[in-house]
Amino acid sequence: MRLLVLLSLLLAGLGLPARRARAETVSVYDIIAEVNKIRTGNGLPALQINSILMSTAQSTAEIMAANRSCSHLGEVSERVAAAGYGGGARVWATENISCGPKTVQQIVYNDWADELHMLPMTNASYTDVGAGASEVEGFAYYVLHAAYTTGPSGQVNTPAATSFPALPSRTAEVIMPVQTATAIENGAIYHIVQPGQTLTMIANAYGVTLANLLALNGISPDTPVIYAGQKLLIQPAPTATISPTPTNTSPPPTRTPKSSPTPRPPKPTRTATPAPTATVRSLLPDVPILESRNHRSFGIGMIVLCAIGLVIVALSWIRKR
Repeated sequence: MRLLVLLSLLLAGLGLPARRARAETVSVYDIIAEVNKIRTGNGLPALQINSILMSTAQSTAEIMAANRSCSHLGEVSERVAAAGYGGGARVWATENISCGPKTVQQIVYNDWADELHMLPMTNASYTDVGAGASEVEGFAYYVLHAAYTTGPSGQVNTPAATSFPALPSRTAEVIMPVQTATAIENGAIYHIVQPGQTLTMIANAYGVTLANLLALNGISPDTPVIYAGQKLLIQPAPTATISPTPTNTSPPPTRTPKSSPTPRPPKPTRTATPAPTATVRSLLPDVPILESRNHRSFGIGMIVLCAIGLVIVALSWIRKR
């Protein structure tokens, strides 16, 4: 049973945004006719159109469209009873919804094909029906209300269904207002989706854009579907900025500058002044033979004189022997 309830929630298309393309709205009477076609095919009497159920179904469709929310509004049995259906008797009601540009066949045979949505078409206890439709920006919202009443003893108030036990209404599904969550320890913010809440409602409550909300949670813009109990990331944890740790570096010791010797001015270099060379005068300047042009003759003469001297000395020595 729980699986069927979850399936019905998914088929209801929680959180679907309005479409831009305009589509022709299916007639509510066509929906009722198709439901009765299936019902009579199961050997059950057709449901009777009830003005109160028509009013409650229509008002529900208009509220859904105004909130752009494809979700149930609350316990349907209480709502139709409050509108006057049943005249004070115990009311049992079922609410089927469908959203989007669809045909009557898609609504009845696709969206309402599970066991819970098929109750008005398979259970003889239901006697009355009403339907409503509302369209905003090409996106339609369809609602079917099927109901019956029981007396104080629990007997169904219809002769054709006295042999069937009374059926409890389906689990109430309401639109819960968005209560924003606070950031957790690491700074991230998560939101737990409640029944009936849409992506647009959640984004507006937290002051974020719908596109950013879809991107953070990996939800495709083409199929923006969420479900009750889903955990949505609203704000990721801030990325910690690593601040560099300053390192205390001791300044290098200051060297005492050494005094640079002042260069002494170079001693002036004395430039030797060449002294005039004295001209040596010849001792015998007037002897013609000693002139430079007679040096050879003078040398020959000296040799001859020496030779004569040697001869004389040699002869004198021989004689003494």
